[in-house]
Amino acid sequence: MPPCAQEPDPAKCEAQRKEMREKMRGNMKEAREACKDKEGSERGKCMTRTMCAKAPDPANCESHAKQRMEKRLEMHEKHEKEKGPAAPAPKT
Repeated sequence: MPPCAQEPDPAKCEAQRKEMREKMRGNMKEAREACKDKEGSERGKCMTRTMCAKAPDPANCESHAKQRMEKRLEMHEKHEKEKGPAAPAPKT
């Protein structure tokens, strides 16, 4: 996505991006609330289903989310091999 300064109408571009960010934040807040009682991979799956339910193409959204998760896990495993296991996150 090119910077809005390079678009024909930068002000319109900025307004559209701001609207998209606000919509995404609202969807994330709803997903967190819907999935607050779940933990681990079940929470991740719940978040994906909840977020993708509002997408124009939910199946495509879930497919992309699965690809991103696989890539994240692959990078995590690679990092663990290089650096050793990560310390557990502190509980708050």
